[in-house]
Amino acid sequence: MSFNNETSVRKLTARIDVGVRTFEFPLYARPLQLGQDCAINDYWMDTSTIRRPAKRLEPGGLAESILAFRYAVLEVHGMQRDHEELANYVWAKFYPLVASSKTLQDIYLDAFLKSGSTIPEDFEVDDETRLRIRKIAADRDSASVRTELDRLFERFQPEADDKPGFQKACHHWLGNGVQSLLEKGQDGLENHLQEVVGWMARYRRKGGDDRVRHFVNMFS
Repeated sequence: MSFNNETSVRKLTARIDVGVRTFEFPLYARPLQLGQDCAINDYWMDTSTIRRPAKRLEPGGLAESILAFRYAVLEVHGMQRDHEELANYVWAKFYPLVASSKTLQDIYLDAFLKSGSTIPEDFEVDDETRLRIRKIAADRDSASVRTELDRLFERFQPEADDKPGFQKACHHWLGNGVQSLLEKGQDGLENHLQEVVGWMARYRRKGGDDRVRHFVNMFS
Protein backbone atom coordinates (compact mmCIF):
# COMPACT_ATOMS: atom_id res chain seq x y z
CA MET A 1 0.00 0.00 0.00
CA SER A 2 1.30 3.47 -0.84
CA PHE A 3 0.09 6.82 0.45
CA ASN A 4 0.37 10.19 -1.25
CA ASN A 5 0.45 12.95 1.38
CA GLU A 6 -0.30 15.67 -1.17
CA THR A 7 -3.47 14.18 -2.61
CA SER A 8 -4.51 11.83 0.23
CA VAL A 9 -4.99 9.09 -2.37
CA ARG A 10 -4.04 5.57 -1.31
CA LYS A 11 -3.13 2.89 -3.83
CA LEU A 12 -4.33 -0.57 -2.79
CA THR A 13 -4.17 -4.06 -4.24
CA ALA A 14 -7.26 -6.28 -4.19
CA ARG A 15 -6.39 -9.98 -4.31
CA ILE A 16 -9.02 -12.56 -5.27
CA ASP A 17 -8.45 -16.32 -5.31
CA VAL A 18 -10.21 -18.30 -8.04
CA GLY A 19 -9.38 -21.99 -7.92
CA VAL A 20 -5.60 -22.26 -7.79
CA ARG A 21 -5.05 -18.80 -9.27
CA THR A 22 -4.77 -15.44 -7.52
CA PHE A 23 -5.80 -12.30 -9.37
CA GLU A 24 -4.62 -8.86 -8.35
CA PHE A 25 -6.40 -5.61 -9.19
CA PRO A 26 -5.22 -2.07 -8.43
CA LEU A 27 -7.62 0.03 -6.37
CA TYR A 28 -7.47 3.63 -5.26
CA ALA A 29 -9.02 5.18 -2.17
CA ARG A 30 -9.42 8.69 -0.80
CA PRO A 31 -11.45 10.44 1.88
CA LEU A 32 -14.41 12.25 0.36
CA GLN A 33 -16.38 14.95 2.13
CA LEU A 34 -20.12 14.89 1.36
CA GLY A 35 -21.43 18.06 2.83
CA GLN A 36 -20.38 19.55 6.15
CA ASP A 37 -21.12 16.62 8.43
CA CYS A 38 -20.58 13.54 6.26
CA ALA A 39 -17.30 11.97 5.14
CA ILE A 40 -16.79 8.63 3.40
CA ASN A 41 -13.97 6.58 1.91
CA ASP A 42 -14.22 6.61 -1.88
CA TYR A 43 -12.83 3.53 -3.70
CA TRP A 44 -12.37 3.16 -7.46
CA MET A 45 -10.43 1.44 -10.24
CA ASP A 46 -8.60 3.52 -12.82
CA THR A 47 -10.59 2.43 -15.88
CA SER A 48 -8.89 5.01 -18.10
CA THR A 49 -6.20 2.42 -18.88
CA ILE A 50 -8.86 0.25 -20.53
CA ARG A 51 -9.86 3.01 -22.94
CA ARG A 52 -6.41 4.28 -23.90
CA PRO A 53 -5.57 2.77 -27.31
CA ALA A 54 -1.91 2.28 -26.42
CA LYS A 55 -2.59 0.42 -23.17
CA ARG A 56 -5.93 -1.37 -23.40
CA LEU A 57 -4.41 -4.58 -24.77
CA GLU A 58 -1.02 -4.53 -23.10
CA PRO A 59 0.01 -7.85 -21.51
CA GLY A 60 -0.83 -7.84 -17.82
CA GLY A 61 -2.97 -4.74 -18.19
CA LEU A 62 -6.24 -4.17 -16.39
CA ALA A 63 -8.44 -5.26 -19.31
CA GLU A 64 -6.54 -8.52 -19.74
CA SER A 65 -6.65 -9.23 -15.99
CA ILE A 66 -10.41 -8.65 -15.78
CA LEU A 67 -11.10 -10.91 -18.75
CA ALA A 68 -8.81 -13.66 -17.45
CA PHE A 69 -10.56 -13.44 -14.07
CA ARG A 70 -13.96 -13.69 -15.74
CA TYR A 71 -13.05 -16.86 -17.65
CA ALA A 72 -11.40 -18.42 -14.59
CA VAL A 73 -14.68 -17.97 -12.68
CA LEU A 74 -16.55 -19.76 -15.49
CA GLU A 75 -14.10 -22.66 -15.37
CA VAL A 76 -14.30 -23.03 -11.59
CA HIS A 77 -18.10 -23.18 -11.76
CA GLY A 78 -18.10 -25.57 -14.74
CA MET A 79 -19.76 -23.00 -17.00
CA GLN A 80 -17.09 -22.72 -19.69
CA ARG A 81 -19.51 -24.23 -22.25
CA ASP A 82 -22.59 -22.29 -21.17
CA HIS A 83 -23.58 -20.36 -24.31
CA GLU A 84 -25.16 -17.42 -22.48
CA GLU A 85 -22.13 -16.95 -20.22
CA LEU A 86 -19.76 -17.34 -23.15
CA ALA A 87 -21.72 -14.75 -25.13
CA ASN A 88 -21.24 -12.28 -22.28
CA TYR A 89 -17.55 -13.16 -22.14
CA VAL A 90 -17.09 -12.69 -25.89
CA TRP A 91 -18.89 -9.31 -25.68
CA ALA A 92 -16.34 -8.32 -23.04
CA LYS A 93 -13.49 -9.51 -25.28
CA PHE A 94 -14.84 -7.30 -28.06
CA TYR A 95 -14.81 -4.21 -25.88
CA PRO A 96 -11.04 -3.48 -25.87
CA LEU A 97 -11.19 -3.53 -29.68
CA VAL A 98 -13.69 -0.68 -29.78
CA ALA A 99 -12.82 1.10 -26.52
CA SER A 100 -11.29 4.10 -28.29
CA SER A 101 -14.17 4.42 -30.76
CA LYS A 102 -15.65 7.91 -30.90
CA THR A 103 -19.16 6.54 -31.41
CA LEU A 104 -21.65 6.65 -28.55
CA GLN A 105 -21.32 3.59 -26.34
CA ASP A 106 -23.28 2.11 -23.46
CA ILE A 107 -20.16 2.59 -21.34
CA TYR A 108 -19.01 6.16 -20.86
CA LEU A 109 -15.57 7.42 -19.95
CA ASP A 110 -15.33 8.11 -16.23
CA ALA A 111 -14.91 11.77 -15.32
CA PHE A 112 -12.33 12.59 -12.66
CA LEU A 113 -12.68 16.35 -12.20
CA LYS A 114 -10.27 18.14 -9.91
CA SER A 115 -11.41 21.06 -7.81
CA GLY A 116 -11.23 24.25 -9.86
CA SER A 117 -10.87 22.42 -13.19
CA THR A 118 -14.15 23.82 -14.49
CA ILE A 119 -15.56 27.33 -14.62
CA PRO A 120 -19.27 27.57 -13.78
CA GLU A 121 -21.26 29.40 -16.40
CA ASP A 122 -24.70 30.95 -16.15
CA PHE A 123 -27.28 29.33 -18.39
CA GLU A 124 -31.01 28.80 -18.46
CA VAL A 125 -32.83 25.49 -18.79
CA ASP A 126 -36.46 25.60 -19.85
CA ASP A 127 -39.06 24.33 -17.41
CA GLU A 128 -39.97 21.30 -19.52
CA THR A 129 -36.36 20.09 -19.65
CA ARG A 130 -35.86 20.77 -15.94
CA LEU A 131 -38.95 18.76 -14.98
CA ARG A 132 -37.95 15.87 -17.28
CA ILE A 133 -34.46 15.67 -15.81
CA ARG A 134 -35.79 15.85 -12.25
CA LYS A 135 -38.18 12.99 -12.98
CA ILE A 136 -35.38 10.87 -14.47
CA ALA A 137 -33.22 11.50 -11.38
CA ALA A 138 -36.11 10.72 -9.01
CA ASP A 139 -37.02 7.48 -10.82
CA ARG A 140 -33.41 6.21 -10.63
CA ASP A 141 -34.14 4.32 -13.84
CA SER A 142 -31.04 3.53 -15.90
CA ALA A 143 -33.14 3.02 -19.04
CA SER A 144 -34.53 6.55 -18.73
CA VAL A 145 -31.02 7.94 -18.30
CA ARG A 146 -29.91 6.11 -21.43
CA THR A 147 -32.91 7.41 -23.38
CA GLU A 148 -32.12 10.96 -22.32
CA LEU A 149 -28.46 10.60 -23.33
CA ASP A 150 -29.52 9.11 -26.66
CA ARG A 151 -31.79 12.09 -27.23
CA LEU A 152 -29.07 14.55 -26.22
CA PHE A 153 -26.39 13.01 -28.45
CA GLU A 154 -28.80 12.20 -31.31
CA ARG A 155 -27.97 8.51 -31.24
CA PHE A 156 -28.61 6.74 -34.54
CA GLN A 157 -31.45 4.23 -34.60
CA PRO A 158 -31.99 2.00 -37.64
CA GLU A 159 -35.27 2.04 -39.52
CA ALA A 160 -37.69 -0.78 -38.71
CA ASP A 161 -36.94 -2.52 -42.04
CA ASP A 162 -33.19 -2.47 -41.31
CA LYS A 163 -33.32 -3.80 -37.74
CA PRO A 164 -33.54 -7.53 -38.65
CA GLY A 165 -30.44 -7.20 -40.84
CA PHE A 166 -28.53 -5.34 -38.13
CA GLN A 167 -29.48 -7.96 -35.55
CA LYS A 168 -28.51 -10.83 -37.85
CA ALA A 169 -25.09 -9.31 -38.54
CA CYS A 170 -24.48 -8.68 -34.84
CA HIS A 171 -25.48 -12.24 -33.90
CA HIS A 172 -23.19 -13.51 -36.66
CA TRP A 173 -20.15 -11.69 -35.26
CA LEU A 174 -20.96 -12.69 -31.69
CA GLY A 175 -22.02 -16.26 -32.48
CA ASN A 176 -18.90 -16.95 -34.50
CA GLY A 177 -16.83 -15.75 -31.56
CA VAL A 178 -18.58 -18.14 -29.18
CA GLN A 179 -18.22 -21.02 -31.64
CA SER A 180 -14.53 -20.28 -32.18
CA LEU A 181 -13.98 -20.32 -28.41
CA LEU A 182 -15.81 -23.63 -28.01
CA GLU A 183 -14.03 -25.35 -30.88
CA LYS A 184 -10.52 -23.87 -30.73
CA GLY A 185 -10.21 -22.28 -27.31
CA GLN A 186 -8.72 -18.87 -26.62
CA ASP A 187 -6.51 -18.98 -29.73
CA GLY A 188 -9.56 -19.52 -31.91
CA LEU A 189 -11.36 -16.60 -30.27
CA GLU A 190 -8.35 -14.33 -30.69
CA ASN A 191 -8.22 -15.18 -34.41
CA HIS A 192 -11.92 -14.32 -34.74
CA LEU A 193 -11.40 -11.01 -32.92
CA GLN A 194 -8.66 -10.06 -35.36
CA GLU A 195 -11.00 -10.89 -38.24
CA VAL A 196 -13.60 -8.56 -36.75
CA VAL A 197 -10.99 -5.79 -36.50
CA GLY A 198 -10.36 -6.19 -40.22
CA TRP A 199 -14.08 -6.18 -41.02
CA MET A 200 -14.66 -2.99 -39.01
CA ALA A 201 -11.80 -1.18 -40.74
CA ARG A 202 -13.01 -2.30 -44.17
CA TYR A 203 -16.68 -1.51 -43.60
CA ARG A 204 -15.95 1.95 -42.20
CA ARG A 205 -14.19 2.77 -45.48
CA LYS A 206 -16.90 1.25 -47.63
CA GLY A 207 -18.66 3.91 -49.66
CA GLY A 208 -22.18 4.06 -50.99
CA ASP A 209 -23.96 2.30 -48.13
CA ASP A 210 -24.46 4.28 -44.92
CA ARG A 211 -26.16 1.29 -43.30
CA VAL A 212 -22.88 -0.63 -43.18
CA ARG A 213 -21.06 2.22 -41.45
CA HIS A 214 -23.98 2.71 -39.07
CA PHE A 215 -23.89 -1.00 -38.16
CA VAL A 216 -20.18 -0.84 -37.34
CA ASN A 217 -20.70 2.27 -35.23
CA MET A 218 -23.63 0.67 -33.39
CA PHE A 219 -21.56 -2.46 -32.78
CA SER A 220 -18.82 -0.28 -31.30
